[in-house]
Amino acid sequence: MRHSRLYCTIVCIILNHAFCEAQETFHTSPLQIQTAEIRSTSPIDETIDAFNPSVIAEITTFALQFSCTYPYALKELRQVDAKIATSTPICHIQAEVFKSGDDISSFTAIGGGLSRRFHKFAIGMEYRLLVHKQAEGTTYKSSFSRVGMHVNPSKKFTIAMALQNVEARRMRYYTTEVDIPSFVVFGMKWDSRFVVLQTEVEKYWDRDPTIKLAATIKTPKAVFGSVGIKVRKSLAQPSAGVGVQTKHIMIDAAISYHTQLGISSGAMLSLNNLW
Repeated sequence: MRHSRLYCTIVCIILNHAFCEAQETFHTSPLQIQTAEIRSTSPIDETIDAFNPSVIAEITTFALQFSCTYPYALKELRQVDAKIATSTPICHIQAEVFKSGDDISSFTAIGGGLSRRFHKFAIGMEYRLLVHKQAEGTTYKSSFSRVGMHVNPSKKFTIAMALQNVEARRMRYYTTEVDIPSFVVFGMKWDSRFVVLQTEVEKYWDRDPTIKLAATIKTPKAVFGSVGIKVRKSLAQPSAGVGVQTKHIMIDAAISYHTQLGISSGAMLSLNNLW
């Protein structure tokens, strides 16, 4: 039974990735998982856990982050990610190494980016090298960029947007070329002292839009919890998570449920304001 489930799940994932664009090319962190995979904004201030590179402009010192996720509870799809970011007088600098897969087939992405805040407006850009390695030792390489921005009309309200693979780059396999995911996310966030509300629309060039909603509750004792849901057509995917954040450390765990593929989970450790 276990092998039948594993085989069917892998087949579904392969087909889903073939027609809905491979998710291994970028990391979905535990903090993003628990907030319905919202990528344009983050429920936590001064975090480097961000798909939108402009969010890095909010950190004030030096930060590290390590995370691991298991899409659909399969070790063959395990994702491991490490990020580092620092602020300088001119801009914010970030770097990331991400790997997914196993010895049979794995993706590795190495990225670096810059971001800067201008009063109420911030902008960022990231460039990534993507390597796909297969069991026989063959490797395939490509690259793409990611750009993002956000604006704060007020202290509590944020409007943000991010685009991936604006160049429409592809990865070449012998005589075949495969699209690298190209999409845009547009989101808004309302952040009070104890409650954060987020919403986002995600649009791939060749797919129906996905609507995402999330709410995060923060307690005075540094504990926070989130619930979210994302909907595309008639498919709804709920998510939830809990974490602890202090001045220097954040620990987070999350879970989401896909009605066809099952449960995804992950955990993350962030070290912030290190000097």
